[in-house]
Amino acid sequence: MFLALLDAVARTKPEYAKVARLTGMLLAAAGFAIVGYAISSALSDANHLWAVTSLKLLLIAPVLSICFVPYLYFAALYLVRDRLYCLLLPALDARSDEARYARRRIRSFSGLNLRKASRLLVEKRRDLMLIRSRSDVDKLFGIDCK
Repeated sequence: MFLALLDAVARTKPEYAKVARLTGMLLAAAGFAIVGYAISSALSDANHLWAVTSLKLLLIAPVLSICFVPYLYFAALYLVRDRLYCLLLPALDARSDEARYARRRIRSFSGLNLRKASRLLVEKRRDLMLIRSRSDVDKLFGIDCK
């Protein structure tokens, strides 16, 4: 821990470059030693390594990490959409028909695409705050009003 802190401080200024190089090599050596010890321990008791309980313990972290990714994606999508909806509030009553229509158009425009929703937030921020009617929403999303 002390070595990692020393390395972090040494990388802050160019005059500490020699110390940063030394601490970097020491941290790399420590990492290789730990990995080497783990591999040698696993190989020395290979029968225990391939037991079902050991495999469960080895696989639980990657499986949980992979399962967590969709949650993070949808949480980010929810937050971006929430920010978009909050931009509508100064101009519209939150329970008005226009606000519901604007939220529905935002959902249909972006779908489940986080990049589209983020781009809408960045590029159309000002326009979203100026929406007063359904025709403003249609103009924003490029729908021809007849």
